[in-house]
Amino acid sequence: MSATIEYVRGRISLYAATAASEIQAAQMYRINFFFSLVCDFVPLLGVLYVWAGMGPEELYGYGRGQLMAYYLLSALIGSWLPSVWDEVGDNLRDGTLTIYLIRPVSYYWYYFFVVLGSNLVFSSMGLVMLAPVVLAVLSGVSGPVVSGAFVPWILFFLMLPLGFALHFTVGFGIQIMSFWMDRVRGVTYMWGILGSVLGGAYFPLDFLPESWVQVLRLLPFYYARCLPLRGVTGEAAVGELVRGLGVLLLWVVVLWGFVQWLWARGLGAYSAPGG
Repeated sequence: MSATIEYVRGRISLYAATAASEIQAAQMYRINFFFSLVCDFVPLLGVLYVWAGMGPEELYGYGRGQLMAYYLLSALIGSWLPSVWDEVGDNLRDGTLTIYLIRPVSYYWYYFFVVLGSNLVFSSMGLVMLAPVVLAVLSGVSGPVVSGAFVPWILFFLMLPLGFALHFTVGFGIQIMSFWMDRVRGVTYMWGILGSVLGGAYFPLDFLPESWVQVLRLLPFYYARCLPLRGVTGEAAVGELVRGLGVLLLWVVVLWGFVQWLWARGLGAYSAPGG
């Protein structure tokens, strides 16, 4: 038992060190991150300022302040959720994956903590930059903005790491398709768009016909972004949020298992080309 505990502690320390190293490396590119965030947030803020002056007071059951809060918080979640990097696919194609396979680490978890470290820097910068603007924009809006209840916010912050794990696992699964495909850039691009749309990044999915919403609730992406945002804007009950948290956790476990199976199949066919 003690040997198992020491092994687990060693793995945790190793992966934590990996994330810490990536955080330090990402800070070297903070200027690039800054301009990336500016490019992402400035158009959104421009639309919100115009909407604050001329938009309707209510749309599909959402007050103006609720919708503005939804969009702003959605942008922050977007800076937290990982996108698909090409490095995994490149490692498979050029044979450098072998370097990682001979190390006493799981490539999945190694890369998970690499992306986690980078996204912590990116999302933290986004929060620091956007928080004062959010307060300034929403302070002039009358009516409800976000929920004042404590529980929806707790569930919101519980869903964030699960949403990160979900998007990372899907992205990792797309990248390891490089075991069998020469390039997956087209699939990556399609996932970048679909993952955002299906999760409600651009508008609450309540805006869609009910039959469409019922279908989207069968997919995991609704629970990673739209549902927690509906919770903190007061549009979803606590019971729905709790059920959504369980559904999201189940999806993460199922997709993780599928990706591990896919990874094992891919390694069986791996021949380290170019290595």
